[in-house]
Amino acid sequence: NVANNQWLFNELPTDNTTIDFNPDDRGQADKIEAFEFWQVNPGSPNLDDMYNTYYNALFNINNTLAKIAGASISDSVRTQIDGQLKFIRAYYYFELVQYFGEVIVITQPLDQPDQAWTFKRMPVDTAYTLIEQDLTQAASELPVKYDAANVGRVTKGAALTLLGKVYLTLKQYGQAVSTLQQVLGLGYSLCASYADAFDPAKKNG
Repeated sequence: NVANNQWLFNELPTDNTTIDFNPDDRGQADKIEAFEFWQVNPGSPNLDDMYNTYYNALFNINNTLAKIAGASISDSVRTQIDGQLKFIRAYYYFELVQYFGEVIVITQPLDQPDQAWTFKRMPVDTAYTLIEQDLTQAASELPVKYDAANVGRVTKGAALTLLGKVYLTLKQYGQAVSTLQQVLGLGYSLCASYADAFDPAKKNG
């Protein structure tokens, strides 16, 4: 659900995407037009759902990270799972901190629902510290490529690229350059045609 709604929260407020206004079919106009016209406020529909979706996902990530530590799996599998989950956790917090500024930062599993009420919003720097730590560790644990059966999973290049974007967002340009330069040596290349980037048959390029 997080990925499916990114167009609404990330793209619709920009010049990349717009709505097709149809007075005969308002559809989800009340939920969508606020983002198109920069009229979002605390009572806007979708914000609640978006916030809950992120934290439900983070709850599952933190639980899984705690459980794999003692799971009966090989160290290599455990390492890759750890890297994938920490990449996703970093990505979600990167989105949340851009949307809301100070957010609740939680990295531990919760045994009871009422434990959630003990957490408070933390300074933005706290979230970015976790994001940087998670992506740095993910980059060290993830492979450059997968076999055919696992294509599409998070790679080392993805972790480094997101970390570079984080540094750009923080205007830490020197660290962004040094991080993104590491990606250049991993064997990636641009698509032969720009249109290929939008061709479902050529995904994971």
